[in-house]
Amino acid sequence: SCGEEKQERQTRPAASRGTMVNQYFHKPENALKRAHELAAIGNKKAALQVLHDVLTAKKSRTWQKVLEQIMMAYVDMCVELQAHRHVKDGLHQYRNIAQQQNPNSLEVVIKYLVDAAEAKANAAAGLTGMKAGKTSAKASSSSSSSKVVADVVVVRDLENEQTPESIMLSTMTDEGDAERSDREVVVPWLKFLWETYRSVLDILKTNSKLEKVYHETSVKAFEFCRRFERKTELRRLCDTLRQHLANLQRAAAQPAGAAQSNRYRGWEGWTQEGVELHLTTRFAQLEVASKLELWTEGFRTVEDIYAVMKISKKPPKAKLMAKYYDRLTKIFWVSKNYLFHAYTWWRYVRLAREAELKKSASSSTAPGTQLVSPEDKAHRASCVVLA
Repeated sequence: SCGEEKQERQTRPAASRGTMVNQYFHKPENALKRAHELAAIGNKKAALQVLHDVLTAKKSRTWQKVLEQIMMAYVDMCVELQAHRHVKDGLHQYRNIAQQQNPNSLEVVIKYLVDAAEAKANAAAGLTGMKAGKTSAKASSSSSSSKVVADVVVVRDLENEQTPESIMLSTMTDEGDAERSDREVVVPWLKFLWETYRSVLDILKTNSKLEKVYHETSVKAFEFCRRFERKTELRRLCDTLRQHLANLQRAAAQPAGAAQSNRYRGWEGWTQEGVELHLTTRFAQLEVASKLELWTEGFRTVEDIYAVMKISKKPPKAKLMAKYYDRLTKIFWVSKNYLFHAYTWWRYVRLAREAELKKSASSSTAPGTQLVSPEDKAHRASCVVLA
């Protein structure tokens, strides 16, 4: 009948497509070759879909070297297309494949992705800076970078670029076409880099084997916020890390015989090295919050550091604690807590002195060589006395 013929015509293309895709599933090498062919003729979205189908196939549950090559090609295409959602989905799929069988491969892929996203963002920012530098032969790199920051600061939230307020303000300002075009070049890459940091942190939040990569990415995200003065993103990043820490504390508080949830499957409990990594990350967080003058976020970070210190069985290194108290002096001064301000100065001077003595005893410096200038020592002493 006519209805049956129509139904057959509708189902035939789907069946043929399924047969075509399955032949690439049989050998991942064929899928990789096909993806390169599609990318060569400019059909990168179709190439991305071919690689994604391989990563989600049931036959790809066992790790093999060709899957790492497929993931590298997948990352390259996602970066070129600025497809951050596809990147996150692909990382989740590859984590399920490689987390237990070959975590080093997952580390290689993640570092490759972060480096590629940073290179694209830096290239876009550098291109804008070069355009700014053409107006004057004496323009320095600092002025170019400040021009980039000024263009980006206008966008207060990378996750919500176009707000009703920003649209109204754009019609009332005398912003030129050059400034607007520069922002249209830089902001999409900064948004992609920001989403990359978030995706990596979400994937590695409970992975003890790649804990170092997690904290390295956190520090890079802090530096991103500091360089481009992203206050809104810094608050979100701090909230994200705070939530990750709370989840780990909740998992550690469970009884020893209790069944561990799947969300903490890759976490192996607290170690001294892990605690030190958390402290180092929080110190970097406190430093960036101080530089951006987010004092409320600085107070909350101090509470986070105290919570991590309670987990540790050994006191942190004197050098780290000296930097910690150095930042606290500024926070307590801004908040007008002068008693705490005086105490932190006193603690900072003592810890800095201990760190200097240990460094001079362990280093091979010549006798009589001073690691700290007399001016710095006099400045510290005067600060303690005045406080």
